[in-house]
Amino acid sequence: MTSAAEHAFGKGAALTLGVEEEFMLLDATTFELCSRFDEVADVLADGPLDGRAHPELMQSTLEVASVVCRDIDDLRSEKDARRAVIAAYAAMERTLARHGLARHRSEAPLEYLANILRGLHVRESAVVSLTRLFEFAKFSGHEVEGVMKEEAIDALVAIRDDLQREEARAA
Repeated sequence: MTSAAEHAFGKGAALTLGVEEEFMLLDATTFELCSRFDEVADVLADGPLDGRAHPELMQSTLEVASVVCRDIDDLRSEKDARRAVIAAYAAMERTLARHGLARHRSEAPLEYLANILRGLHVRESAVVSLTRLFEFAKFSGHEVEGVMKEEAIDALVAIRDDLQREEARAA
């Protein structure tokens, strides 16, 4: 007898990537948790996070969700440059995993970069650029600017194009 999981395997929509962040709301003087979601939501209205901030079960928690990125157009429509850069890197990881070069859990981004360059024929400049932008976006507190988002997307497109070119040559 076939289980439901076996029956549906491979027939669903492709996996997507979304980012969800949760922030604890604190009183500015006592640093105690406080229920101020409505005030924070009002401040976020008409900004890049408009419509993406949601209260959690505990009103002292604010959840901010990114758009789900399925393709390059979704990355371009992401208003938050930091999220777009991180999502572009994740898309690269997923794509390279499909080409036999999955990132190992223990690999740091630069270690993974070295393995990519040894294992695939892709533009070094694109992989280096996307890796550096990812590290900046993921681990830096500095602002990620729109130009960085566009650089990350351009690098991802270059990597995709290189992989497609290699697949065409192999066929």
